[in-house]
Amino acid sequence: MKCKNYLDTNIECKQCTHSKKVEFKYIDSKKGARTGFTCEKAYTLIFVLSGEVTISCNELANTTFRTKEICLLPISAHCAWETKENTTAIVVFGNDGNNYCDTVSLKQHGGSWLNTEEKFGKLKIKPRLLEFLHTIKKYLQDGINCPQLYETKQRELAMLFRIYYPHEDIIEFFLPIIKYNHDFELFIMENYLKMKGVKEFVDLSGLNVNTFNRKFKAHFGMSPYQWMIKQKSKHILHSLKTSDKSIADIMREFEFSDASHFNRYCKNVFGETPSDIRKNGKR
Repeated sequence: MKCKNYLDTNIECKQCTHSKKVEFKYIDSKKGARTGFTCEKAYTLIFVLSGEVTISCNELANTTFRTKEICLLPISAHCAWETKENTTAIVVFGNDGNNYCDTVSLKQHGGSWLNTEEKFGKLKIKPRLLEFLHTIKKYLQDGINCPQLYETKQRELAMLFRIYYPHEDIIEFFLPIIKYNHDFELFIMENYLKMKGVKEFVDLSGLNVNTFNRKFKAHFGMSPYQWMIKQKSKHILHSLKTSDKSIADIMREFEFSDASHFNRYCKNVFGETPSDIRKNGKR
């Protein structure tokens, strides 16, 4: 009884001023469940404990993850999740992907890693990692909500990856988050979904316009405006193909003035109307 009372009074850490740098969630999803979400953190890891789920992110469509598999989602991606069987999973959202990998080793491999085609990372959950995840599951089911505890567990998780997985596998798996090995690149990837235009980006960065544009082109190979248009088109296409949102809702979300404007945009960029994209994407 004393233990239960202690848990009840300390579960929320209400006096704690520690900010949440990492978040763990337990998901118990029934067959056929569908949901959409945006990866706003530096990384999102999904550990499938049981079941089967299909995940789409941006242009990465319909990849299936099964029991004891790990999925790494790209930074700032619009994602869709559909369970093919009853599924349980632990999801980790965090701000610093470098905890999981050796960036020095990445640099030793030269530019070859940075030119790798983007894809979903996938690893098997090894026995020691599975034991760790079941402990996290129990904490979450007990309602424990302590930022310091979960930061400690994040560091433990990073060490489990380093200890139990081959070095090359870890670098390749975490490539989607560690390839942005410059603070400016990570700043762009973590914030572009919140920006309505280049001016907001410049203001947030604290740089003058010329410096921002020069740095942006050096890191991304095109102007900020061109890059933001390209990212916008990816998210529109993904929403039309995979989400349950109405076409009108998608049009409003991306701030098109009316249906004819949205139709013209889709025809010019994708070669199809929004209705045709949705119909072909749902096949």
